[in-house]
Order: sequence, then structure tokens, then C-alpha cells
Amino acid sequence: MYYATWYTPARNYTMHFVKFTALEARRQYTYKVRSGSTNAPWSKEFSFRAPYASGETKVAIYGDMGNDPNNNMGNLRTDCSTGAIDAIVHMGDHCYNLGQSDDAHGDAYMNGFQPTLAGCPWLPVIGNHESYLGPGRDRVNPGTEARYLNQTWGIAYGQMPEGGAAPTTVEQPGSKNTATTALGHLLTKGQYYGAASHGSTPSGTSRYNSVDIGLFHIVALDLNPGSTPDGSTLWALWNNTEGGRGPSAQGLWLEQDLKAADANRAAVPWIIVTSHFPLHNTMLEEHAETSARHYVGDAGEDSVEGHEFTEHHFAACKAGAGECTTVAQLLAEQQALIPIMEQYHVDVYDAGHVHSYEVTWPVLNGSATATNYTDPTGIVYITEGNGGVPGVSKTKNSIKPCSGKCRMKGTGGAYGRFSATDAKALTYEHVENPTGKVTDTWTITRA
Repeated sequence: MYYATWYTPARNYTMHFVKFTALEARRQYTYKVRSGSTNAPWSKEFSFRAPYASGETKVAIYGDMGNDPNNNMGNLRTDCSTGAIDAIVHMGDHCYNLGQSDDAHGDAYMNGFQPTLAGCPWLPVIGNHESYLGPGRDRVNPGTEARYLNQTWGIAYGQMPEGGAAPTTVEQPGSKNTATTALGHLLTKGQYYGAASHGSTPSGTSRYNSVDIGLFHIVALDLNPGSTPDGSTLWALWNNTEGGRGPSAQGLWLEQDLKAADANRAAVPWIIVTSHFPLHNTMLEEHAETSARHYVGDAGEDSVEGHEFTEHHFAACKAGAGECTTVAQLLAEQQALIPIMEQYHVDVYDAGHVHSYEVTWPVLNGSATATNYTDPTGIVYITEGNGGVPGVSKTKNSIKPCSGKCRMKGTGGAYGRFSATDAKALTYEHVENPTGKVTDTWTITRA
């Protein structure tokens, strides 16, 4: 199956999407590409290992990576070529300022990433720098600039039908892609033609979707605050009774997806849910009464090792104004999905946004249930939010124990690696960018 799509802002792009069928699991394939123009040159040859439905599974995962010489692109390329990983999950914030200089910034990012992505399957997740948030549409950050309106802006494209039913056509009637950058266009189209149309529970949208990779069921969600295509807002995303609409499309889809995944444990035993935003993190608890608008906006990105927070000035607030929303209020709305995850026994929730590393003990109903990972009751929450944000240090990495729900935390550019060979053990490795050294590792085990 072949699709071609045109994107014409200041320059003309033609993007081609090809669905490979009848691939043999884990077999190495070589390919080259060219445009459809007469006498167009061929690219050099690339190779990849075909996806698989069973057996040992190895996936890299991280959030927040930009154009920086100390990011993890080189690490991921090496890991993929040596077989240390078979796929890459990027949990939001791709490139940063990708529309800058008539897309030249995004082009540079993709040119740098091409040697890795040409040989390793890639699952991009939407973050605040790819959201459809725009002036007047966002309670938390109403001044978001149009340069970030890319991956799913104006998301009539691939929208779920009413009631959360599965899509019945390749593109829903009247759907369109209004991305404002070439990379945004690629992310939207690629995710729609891929996981959103052919995933384990097709969602019909690039905003949220899921896919089975070997022993892992991986769910990607959109927890960006603001208006959603089905008319609800994040503040009522999971149980939207506002206006009598009932649950949102994303909430309905998530419950369908996790129910099916939990029933399919014999074939795909591990469920990993991701989004850009953490649901449990000590930094968020410490700054609970600070500005949510600042936390999700550009200013909060100033910290390379964590996140910046600002205090509220409540005396100047108007009731319901976006600048009056606290981090705690935002987090409470995002955490509304946790009961669904607990009901269907999600194993791990992983996220980025906070530019550091942190992992909890198993957590159920907001509290740690043990200080080990043996037959855990609850979900293990990870923040892996510094794949290489601009300005990341090539040497500064730290790792240390923490308290309460928190088991370990660290700073510095890094990424994670999940691996499993069966239903009895799921291992996570925290890998620092500068050296490729594993600085933290832990394993969930089942009897």
C-alpha cells in the first residue's frame, strides 16, 4: 500500500509512505528510495530488521530531544545496529523550534536522525511542543505560539467517530492535516497511516494509538492541556459529563485498548503506557502550588536538568483564568486516567517533560505497595525526560536514591531500554548519553 502527500509552506515537499506486507519476523531487509520524478536519483541503501510478534523484545524509550551534539541519536544508532534495541519510542518534544527558518531547523534535526531512523522503527508520541494548542484554545497557556502547531493541529485529520467506535475508512470524512512544519506533517501522517490505522486497537488518530511490539503492548496518549477534537477539554478528558457528552473519544478508546491488551497477556504479557507528561514525580509534588501555565509552556523549558517552576500570584488572578491553575490541579486531571490503568493491570507508565530521570516503586492508589519489584501490586512510574534537550551537558550525569514512592532519580542526558524474553521478567536500563553506560537498572519479576 502506497501513499504520497504534499506539504507546501515556503518550500515544496513530497512525502511518501509505503506499507510493507509479508515481512518475515526479524529478517534483515535492504531498501533504497527516490521520488517519483523522471530520472530522480536513488538514495543510498539502508537496512532494517523486520518487526516481530513474539520472543525477546528490546525497545529504547525517552522524551525531550533536540538539535544538540550531546543528544542520544548516536547511542540509538549503535544500539539498533548491534541489536541492543529493535525499536525507538520518543515520548514527545521532538527537535524544539522545528519550524524555525522555514523548516530548516526541523530539516537539520531529521538529517541528523536519519542514519538512526532509516534502520530502526520509530514511535513518536505527542508532547507540548507538538500539540495543537493555540491562542484562545488552551486554559493553561493561552498564548502558545503558532510555531508549535504542528503534529496534530486542527485534528479533524483521522478523528475518532462519535462514541469511540473504530474508524471505518482510511481517512474520516472531511479529515485533513493542518501541520505547519514538514516534520509535523511527517509525524502526523506517519502515525496515522501506521499505528492509528493498523495498530493493535486502531484509534483513527495520530494523537493517541497503540502497537504490539513482540512482548510489549505500547500505548501512546495525548495529555496536553487544552481543547480536544471531540469537543471536550483535558479537564474532563476521561469522564466528560460536561454538556452531556459523556466520556471523551480518547477515554473510550483507552478503556477498549487496555481491556483487549489485558485479555491478550498470553501472547503479549507486558503493558507499557506512555505520554509526554509524568503522573508521579517528586519535582511535581514539591512544586504542586506553582503555575501550571509555566510548567507546560516555553518558560518552564529553561532548565536542562529538571524543569523550572514559578509561584502563583493569586491576588491578581481571576476565577478560572489559565494563569491561576496550579501544577497540582493539572496533575489531578491527568491522573484521572490512573484508575483505568490500574483496572487493567498496566505494568509501567513512562513519560518525559521533566528533564531528568526518576523511577518509583510499584504504586497503587497513590501509595507504594513494596520496596521491590517482585510480583508487584501496582504500576511502576518512570520519568525519562532528557534524551538530549538543547544545552545538555556531555559530562554531567548523576544518580541517587530517593524516598517515599521514589526509588531512584538522576540528571543528565540519558534514555531507557526495556527488554524481556518472556512473561516472567521485564528489565529497564537507564543509559547515560556521554558514555553509553548503564547507571541504573531494575527488573519486574513474576512467579
